[in-house]
Amino acid sequence: MNLAWGRAPYEHQQRAAAFAAPKDAYALLMEQGTGKTAVAIHDAAARFAGGEILGLLVLAPSGVHTNWVLNELPKHMPPEVRYRAAAYYSAPRKAEREALTQMNYASADEMRVLTMNWEALTTAEGVRWARDFCKSLECRAFIAGDESQRVKSPKAVRTKRLLELRELSAVRCIMSGTAILNSPWDAYSQFAFLDPEILRIRSFTAFKAEYAHLLPPGHGLLRHIAQRTGGRYDPQIVARDAEGNPRWRNLEQLERLIAPHSFRVLKKDCLDLPEKVYTQTYFRMTAAQLKAYERLRDDLRLQLADGRIAPMERIGALTKLSQIVSGYFIVPGTATVQRLMPAADNPKIRALLEVVEDAEGQLIIWARFHAEIEDICAALRAEGVEHVAYHGGVDRAERPEAIRAFESGQARVFVGQQAAGGTGITLVAPNSAAREMAVVYFSNTFSLEDRLQSEDRAHRIGQQKTVRYIDLLAAGTIDARIVSALRMKQDLASTVLGDKRRAAALLE
Repeated sequence: MNLAWGRAPYEHQQRAAAFAAPKDAYALLMEQGTGKTAVAIHDAAARFAGGEILGLLVLAPSGVHTNWVLNELPKHMPPEVRYRAAAYYSAPRKAEREALTQMNYASADEMRVLTMNWEALTTAEGVRWARDFCKSLECRAFIAGDESQRVKSPKAVRTKRLLELRELSAVRCIMSGTAILNSPWDAYSQFAFLDPEILRIRSFTAFKAEYAHLLPPGHGLLRHIAQRTGGRYDPQIVARDAEGNPRWRNLEQLERLIAPHSFRVLKKDCLDLPEKVYTQTYFRMTAAQLKAYERLRDDLRLQLADGRIAPMERIGALTKLSQIVSGYFIVPGTATVQRLMPAADNPKIRALLEVVEDAEGQLIIWARFHAEIEDICAALRAEGVEHVAYHGGVDRAERPEAIRAFESGQARVFVGQQAAGGTGITLVAPNSAAREMAVVYFSNTFSLEDRLQSEDRAHRIGQQKTVRYIDLLAAGTIDARIVSALRMKQDLASTVLGDKRRAAALLE
């Protein structure tokens, strides 16, 4: 049914809506900032007006599900469609509980919309609300999974509950600009929710074998695991090449299977945004720092070779290596931060201050650990640089003021932690007269989602400056390895999602 859009759509949004209209299961694999939420809302409204569905269930990250109710639905719902919406909370306040209760009194000509965070599917109460809502819609629900990359392992509770909800729906949609983050296996649960026939393989074990070279039976590592577990654990482990990279296969086949069900668009294809520019700034660790790093690295190698280290212990060791590169470490068994040198002698901090000095105007600094943010802010204060901090330790009521201070130009530097500030905010600094905005990665996580989401805080509609992304690296360390791993993951995603194929076609 043809309905007016809540806001004038871009041409690519109209194409996305036309792609979705005839399908009862589809993927909006639209890059962050290209308006996939507006497309989903318009499609749901059109299906409601046409009598195909009676309501919409949205599953989204915590906080984002609230934004659907407060901002996205009022902004994008077609004016012809009346609706009643509420966000689910495990411990609702009085007004929130009342909004949920009022959903039961919606009239027949109102589309009911319930938004829930993904974590709700891990609780009995949350699952009950989702099921009861879909059943109250006579199983004519439209279920939209926002940031569907949160659904990965088929063994995860939220994945199992989501697949159960599939049977109570008439239309299903997944929405993500980063659906593939770590491996081809990320596609399995997301597309199984849409329709188990899409991937043509119903067994996750068979799916993994189809898209990866696995260690063969009898391999030494598999024998070792069997001995340690008494044969109770028989994992599928991906083989690696000489450089330590996973050996995937049949990626073009996977792309062909998901392409007919997916609408993919990148910002560079549809928005007038400047290109991203990537550079690296290298520094040398101090002699004491290098000695501590090499001692821990060599000990980790010995433990891995001897099979004496558990996966969580390995993650802890890699984390400590990253901390040493930044000039400190956390004393084992405590929360005490032990710094390896005075702040003025920290080579990573000195390299950062040089970048700050050379930058034309405002800049954003992302760091992984709280101790790093403390050191960065202390160094900026010592240099008299106006800055704001945005991380998990900052009260939520104070965070909007930090954003306002940066965007208004009162603060020259925004220092943030990807986990807290990497999603849901805009940092385009429109009042700056500089020709370029710098985004500095003091440190990274292994998460491609953290990286891409945080990159896009400055690369959004309204940004007219070149955005330069600068990684601070010590050559040959874990930091450089993390950046390399992130590039490899992005290359994998580009293959599976068809970005490489489309780019090649444009060049022909």
